[in-house]
Amino acid sequence: MADKDDVHEEEETKGILQVIVSKVKSCFGVVMKGSPPVPCDEVQKLCDSLKMRQVHMLRMYSAFHWLKQCEDEDAYFTTASEVSSFVLPLLIDERRKYVSRLLKCIIKLGECEETASWDKFLWVMLRFCSLSRVELAQADPWATALFLCILKMRDSKTLHYIRSSELTEFFAFFNGCPIKSFDTSQIEFDLLPLRRYYASDFAELLMRFTVLLNPMLHLQQSLQAHMPGLDFWDTCTQSISFCRKITFDFFLMETGRIFLRGEPPFRETCDMLAPDALGAVPVNQ
Repeated sequence: MADKDDVHEEEETKGILQVIVSKVKSCFGVVMKGSPPVPCDEVQKLCDSLKMRQVHMLRMYSAFHWLKQCEDEDAYFTTASEVSSFVLPLLIDERRKYVSRLLKCIIKLGECEETASWDKFLWVMLRFCSLSRVELAQADPWATALFLCILKMRDSKTLHYIRSSELTEFFAFFNGCPIKSFDTSQIEFDLLPLRRYYASDFAELLMRFTVLLNPMLHLQQSLQAHMPGLDFWDTCTQSISFCRKITFDFFLMETGRIFLRGEPPFRETCDMLAPDALGAVPVNQ
């Protein structure tokens, strides 16, 4: 009995010491943590367009530094210039299981599959979080973002449309989900009239079945809570007054192309064949 009591006391002592060490580390981190690195010109222009102040940069760097610390809890980092991509899903506080793969896809679109530097971290996260309320209401850019995610995760051979079978396989993960706003069990893609969904068709599908968009909405709000906070995005007024066109290089900091007239807007397009769009009966006889 004495030996068991000694072992129990040793375990309690170790637990108390671990708590003390973690508290000391957190206090030491507040005092010794360095200032955020100076972002590159492209990121600085993005932050200026969002009207971010230094206090917002400090909040985002605190989240970035915390992610760096999560890589190795035994070590301590006074500064952080890059983080491993596998710790980025820790920014999702709730329902991480259901939306982490969407975040991994966004990271992949930003070419941050292994590591994310401070500049790329800011660029990808802020570009994703900055989709405005107007863009969100019109659903088309959001549809394109989710459209690209599905193409990336399914490794589809076609880049301009999604097959109904690919939609069935992708959303099967949410079939019977305990979170009702994510549950897609009531949607049967095989019974829908289309077999191919172009970007515009997919946008209409999201407008009809809003539950398909809810995981992406939850991901955006989860990231906004740390980048730099929901209060910032609630009052954010961007200089962009139109719906942006979201392409495969939307999340890339170095795209290799220059838009002479600024960022291109979203335009309605028709990807159907002429007989499908205009009808099979000739109009010029």
